[in-house]
Amino acid sequence: MAAMRALRRNVACGRGSNAEIILPERSISSVHAAFEIHPETKVLLLSVRATRISSVVVAPSGSLHEESVDGDCVLVFGQNYDLKIGPYLFSFLWRPGLPYILETLALEEYKKAMEREQYARSRDLPTVDDSELHTWHNTRIHTANRPLFREAPGARRRGLGRGSYGSVFAAVDSISGEAFAVKRNIIEFLQSDKWRSNNPEIWMPLRTGSLRDLVALKETLVTRDVICDIVLEQMLSALDCTAFNNICHRDVKPENILYFDSSGGHGQYSFQLADFGLAKNQQSARHYGGTEMYSAPEMHLDVQQTPKVDVWSLFVTLIEIHPETAFPPPPGFSRKDVFVAVQTAAHQHARLTPMARKDPESRASAAQMLMSYHSYSTTGYAVNLNIRPKPKPELDPNPVWQTQQQGYSQPKLSALR
Repeated sequence: MAAMRALRRNVACGRGSNAEIILPERSISSVHAAFEIHPETKVLLLSVRATRISSVVVAPSGSLHEESVDGDCVLVFGQNYDLKIGPYLFSFLWRPGLPYILETLALEEYKKAMEREQYARSRDLPTVDDSELHTWHNTRIHTANRPLFREAPGARRRGLGRGSYGSVFAAVDSISGEAFAVKRNIIEFLQSDKWRSNNPEIWMPLRTGSLRDLVALKETLVTRDVICDIVLEQMLSALDCTAFNNICHRDVKPENILYFDSSGGHGQYSFQLADFGLAKNQQSARHYGGTEMYSAPEMHLDVQQTPKVDVWSLFVTLIEIHPETAFPPPPGFSRKDVFVAVQTAAHQHARLTPMARKDPESRASAAQMLMSYHSYSTTGYAVNLNIRPKPKPELDPNPVWQTQQQGYSQPKLSALR
């Protein structure tokens, strides 16, 4: 990357006079593409400035026609690439050295370029607004078929720290170079087999048991209040992820939340959402499914379901395991009995009321509750992939569960007395 030693802190490729790499072809834009360092995560980016993004193709060396990427992407330090810009084909080669050494050298040159610009004459500064080159990731429209974040293969993860109930890492998005947090609260898929038989198999990690099993123990390493707090945070994180991918789990309940002790016997429980047998894409989620006691009111209607059905189910799960909530109703209960009991519990735990609103338009999303939780929490990290505005006020003029507090507040179960 000798070209990075130029005055400018990015290296542009194009047909115009402002490009360091001149490509004299009519199909090439004045600034067609640029190599730049992300100002925050400090990864190396290939930023496509041409209107036709597919005119720039990049892939690891020797695989241009097998695993290529059209347009913007992160270039991993130490990884050589084949690069096609319009009709031109390049080999992007790093000097010999370990990746972290190459990264250090590149960042040193980037820092020097920043310092040189401070003392450069105005006529020597780039005429193309450099801010455009490293703010494209804030305005580039993501396609509907692509997740908002996808980890860049080979890029280093950076530890953000270890909260009370698990480690969190900062990873880098493969296209934007933006950082995002990685925290697993959905059961991993390991392998599958026998799909051509009547009994296909899906392999997952073996966990200690379910949330139902945990709360049934006579003695646990932490109090039931603490268990509720952990389940709340980690399951909101899991449901935020499923909601972003337009998935309705439709059967959130204690039996489908698995746990294990990630501290080796010190009570630092980790929980993961499992059993996606009734899950549906939001577009096809319309008919009833799940377990009746945990089902949201709209599950019993012929209406379009949303991921907020899972937020309702999580609330019911939490009040069932909470030591100071009278739930479920006595044996022989009806659907109406369950509904009244849920609303009574919502009144008791007023700070979680947004999760138990009858109208899904007024009900909080997982991201809203998660954002509120972390507005004051000092432990753990959230994967806020799907933040939306605050939920609307309750629409029912005389709801059973009307409380004095209609606002939006922190959902800390142990704080609710």
